[in-house]
Amino acid sequence: MKQLADWDAALSRRLALSPRHPRWQLAARVAHLGDGNRVFALLAAAYGGGWLFDHPTLRAAVVAVLVSLLVSFLMVVAIKYTLRRPRPRDPTGFISIRFDKYSFPSGHSARMSTLAVAVLFFQPLLGLLLIALALLVGAARVFLGIHYPGDVLAGLVIGGAAAALVRIALGG
Repeated sequence: MKQLADWDAALSRRLALSPRHPRWQLAARVAHLGDGNRVFALLAAAYGGGWLFDHPTLRAAVVAVLVSLLVSFLMVVAIKYTLRRPRPRDPTGFISIRFDKYSFPSGHSARMSTLAVAVLFFQPLLGLLLIALALLVGAARVFLGIHYPGDVLAGLVIGGAAAALVRIALGG
């Protein structure tokens, strides 16, 4: 396990950009696409659209996505506060240390993966686009040096698994 952690740390050091790098700001913008407030605002708008246009399938899809996100969140928090892996870099000024000081697994990657896989069950093309976005968000978090590659990989797996488990539980 130590060898894997050492390899993850070495890869993280090679991939992380300096804050002075010309692409650092772009990576920061992409990394924030997975912020919870943005994801939930998007879902609230979709749910409202489902009511406005009397679209019960859209409303059901949003509820399934929200339940998937809750399951994913609970899994991520349980793992983060059990393992308490420090971040590769001090993220002060980038994230709220008070709420998210641990690195493993990446909550942003889990959230985006959950969203992508849950949507994939209802709208395959949009789900595939969201999978690409989830991968970009995860990569950006590594480039910023606030996550190890293993954190992102674990987050992606947890998010996808949470969405699949909820889909099975809901009878899909």
